[in-house]
Amino acid sequence: MGTTRQPTGPDTADSTQPPRPLRRSLGALALQNALDKRAAGVPTYTVAEAAALLSVSPEHLYRLVHAGTFPAVHLHAGGHGRYVVPANTVEKVLDDPGFLADPGS
Repeated sequence: MGTTRQPTGPDTADSTQPPRPLRRSLGALALQNALDKRAAGVPTYTVAEAAALLSVSPEHLYRLVHAGTFPAVHLHAGGHGRYVVPANTVEKVLDDPGFLADPGS
């Protein structure tokens, strides 16, 4: 009996992540939505939109939110929750990258 080799390499995606071209498209869409909201003065962003503006992955921003180091509002609707990020927080981070830094460090 032989073993089946699993594909490896840069294009091998984790089963929980969309393929890279799709991830890039979703990231570009999130960035465009965020820029449109920013221009319209909308007071909140989705995590994906905020992450696109901050040039980090949505997964990284979710880790920061869950750790309590990045402010977000957890909304519960219909049994499902989601986070929204205050636009003023994103703007403060863009203006001063040290804004969220731990003052004790």
